[in-house]
Amino acid sequence: QQQQQQQQQQQQQQQQLQRPVAVPFKAVLSHDKVRELIERPEVQAELLPHLPEGMQTVEELRATLATPQFQMALRRLSAACMSGQYNDVMSNFHLNPQDGAQHLMTGNGIGAVVAALVAKAKREGGSSQSSGDSGGAGSDKSAQ
Repeated sequence: QQQQQQQQQQQQQQQQLQRPVAVPFKAVLSHDKVRELIERPEVQAELLPHLPEGMQTVEELRATLATPQFQMALRRLSAACMSGQYNDVMSNFHLNPQDGAQHLMTGNGIGAVVAALVAKAKREGGSSQSSGDSGGAGSDKSAQ
């Protein structure tokens, strides 16, 4: 009977090791990574149009992404992805929930959102290169 208990404990430990660890967006989008990304001209071209008129500069982009409000938004997004609000997140970002379904089945909501974002970017990347679309706000509907 003691041997059975040890086997059960080993099985539980193996199951825990097989579960993915949800990494918050703040860890993925660290200040250094964000700073590195926004120095890339193609990233700047995608993000600058989303800033208010008259504030569409690289300096303003840097300042905006370094604010406590941006960090809070990442924390809230992470919390939403790790809770029952996954479908709301997918809907708000115009993402296809099926693109992240495999990650979601293992309890990794953040991985599911990232997978859906990558799939959407790949779809839009193929269509934007051929049509000249920059992937801006109006291109969300074309990916669905």
